[in-house]
Amino acid sequence: MKTTKRRRSHHRPKFFFCLPLVLFFYFVGAKTTTKTTRFFFEVEGKEAKKVKPSEEDFGAILISEIMYNPIKTKSSESSSPEVTTDDTEKKASGEWVEFLNPSGTDEVDVSGWFFSDEKNLAKSSMFQFPSNTTIKPKERIVVAKNVTKFEIAYGENEGASDVVKDAALPFRLNNKGEKLLLLNAKKEIVHEVEYNDKAPWPIVFAGYSIELTSQKSDANDPFSWVSSLTFGGTPGRENSVELVNKLVNN
Repeated sequence: MKTTKRRRSHHRPKFFFCLPLVLFFYFVGAKTTTKTTRFFFEVEGKEAKKVKPSEEDFGAILISEIMYNPIKTKSSESSSPEVTTDDTEKKASGEWVEFLNPSGTDEVDVSGWFFSDEKNLAKSSMFQFPSNTTIKPKERIVVAKNVTKFEIAYGENEGASDVVKDAALPFRLNNKGEKLLLLNAKKEIVHEVEYNDKAPWPIVFAGYSIELTSQKSDANDPFSWVSSLTFGGTPGRENSVELVNKLVNN
């Protein structure tokens, strides 16, 4: 009986040819997932630590208004035709950020909490709220780059009484946009926003702030923000867009 040698097949499994494609999509997918579930890092000495959302405090305090492009001198710098020289002299306030307690019942103690942009988070150069700083229900407080300029620009009835007086913002806000983070004392994220100066984010003239349209809005959605309707913004007070919404709905 004649025996025939069985030829060894050179045909490779289909999986072999698919493997490069599988690996490609695996790493692309992993990269995409990493981007969408991105964490921020705080550096302490040589050690980098992840900064994650707080399970307990997230949303307890909101970043509700940002003055990142103020009038920088007492001379008129605004492109808005509605702004007069008297207005610019009054509102040369410097940069500031407003924080809101959205709760109708709970006071929040923010003593020892931190506020930073992403760049200074990595450098551990952050604003820290002084001791005995509390925000009452529905109350707003302001952190300013220059407390003296802010108090001169806004009288007691226009927000000067709501500014944190014992500490100033240690970094500048980027006019082109950046990520801002509010952290609790454990350095966990309480609120965050990544604003921009290009559409679909609101385009603002110098001297106007951007305002969160609603306490329930997603702060990272550009359509949740509008340019303030009032020159100089409304630091420490109800946002101008909220006032308009109330008038329209009543």
